[in-house]
Amino acid sequence: MHVPRTPVPSIVLAVALVIVSGRTSAQQVEPLSFGDAAHAVRADHGSLKAADALVRQREAEAAAARDLRWPTVTFGATAVQMSTAVVQSVSLAPLGAILPLPPTVHLPELDLELQASRFALASVGARYLLYTGGKVQAAGRAADAKVDEARAAVDREAAALLTDLARKYFGLQLRQRARAVRVDAVAVLGRLQHDAQQLEAEGLIARAERLSADVAHADGERELRAATSDVALAETALASLLTRDAVGALTTPLFVVRDIGSVESFKAAARERHPALAQLGATARLAREGLAVERARHKPDVFLFGNQVIGHWQLSELAPHGQYGIGAAWTLFEGPDRKRKAAAAELQVARVEALDERARRDLATLVEVRYREIEKARDQYDTLASLEALAEEHVRMRTAAFREGVGTMLEVVSAQLQLSKVRIDRAQAAYQSVVALAELLDASGQSERFDEFRRRGTEVREP
Repeated sequence: MHVPRTPVPSIVLAVALVIVSGRTSAQQVEPLSFGDAAHAVRADHGSLKAADALVRQREAEAAAARDLRWPTVTFGATAVQMSTAVVQSVSLAPLGAILPLPPTVHLPELDLELQASRFALASVGARYLLYTGGKVQAAGRAADAKVDEARAAVDREAAALLTDLARKYFGLQLRQRARAVRVDAVAVLGRLQHDAQQLEAEGLIARAERLSADVAHADGERELRAATSDVALAETALASLLTRDAVGALTTPLFVVRDIGSVESFKAAARERHPALAQLGATARLAREGLAVERARHKPDVFLFGNQVIGHWQLSELAPHGQYGIGAAWTLFEGPDRKRKAAAAELQVARVEALDERARRDLATLVEVRYREIEKARDQYDTLASLEALAEEHVRMRTAAFREGVGTMLEVVSAQLQLSKVRIDRAQAAYQSVVALAELLDASGQSERFDEFRRRGTEVREP
């Protein structure tokens, strides 16, 4: 049976133009490796900038808490208007018994002004805490715990963003591969449709076979349009994550994870390095320091104090110009809330400890799940390699049988669709392997090792 040469379908040319146009546009943007993308996320993503700002805020607050150990020095100025001056009446009568005065002479009383009704003064005061029952020290440790909590939150956010980047970066590659498979499939189905039309005109095949080729080609075009739309959406998602208007050509290919070590090593790393546990540890310290503060409220404050007048106007010389000493203050009663606050602080400590225990169990389970997902995806990828080779051979045999007149158009179409499906499924398995690796490293607190495992993996080549 002679089958004439067939033209390339118009939709394939249209999609090819779109792809070439996209590549030309991407060439105007620098090519993007996964390492460069990770660096861009760390440098430009808004959530990380906000988390870094919180760290700096907590560091400033910790420095302020440490400054509570310093003495307090104050300056004050006062101007006073009293209703009357302070006057002291002094009787001179006792002098009459001493002085030889005539009996008719009476000594008057003298009014001495001890303090004028108007006066002003300026003074400097100082106060230094000697003992607070541990309140100042606990406040400093609590501030340091807040710094560690904020830093752990930064690490946790950075790991989550890296995992999201792996999904979007390699997800775009998956969709680009799926589109390429659809382009090839539509080209083949277009040729088969044209062949079917020619063979039907020559009376060599039934109308039903030609209709089968028409339906298969229409379905292929629909799936190609969907695949092209998926690529555009994936590009938009990746650009948004990178805080860019567009992304260049992706230079880090899909890969399949190999030789990652034992699951127990990842569980041990999770217990030691996961930022969520570090965050909970800092929260637990903060809760314990809060309890220490509440307990310290039952103890007195002991302090040194001093005040010195450094300038005055019409201030009596009899008034003290300086005072110095040691003092103590002890709150004996302030209602029932003191005990309730202490009880609440104890419950906060217990709550955080329970959360830490639960988080450790959950992380161990999560590590186990992600590790098994990697193994499953890798096994599926390897199995599909044999199926892909079988599907390619099946297409070749069915096409040859159809050309020799011993096969049907429907068999050729079915074989081609099966090949497309296997190729997409294999790329999907590789993608699932990559995402599971990113999630495993996130769960074990080792997201920074992603590139190390990528280099040890097997690159997925174009079909």
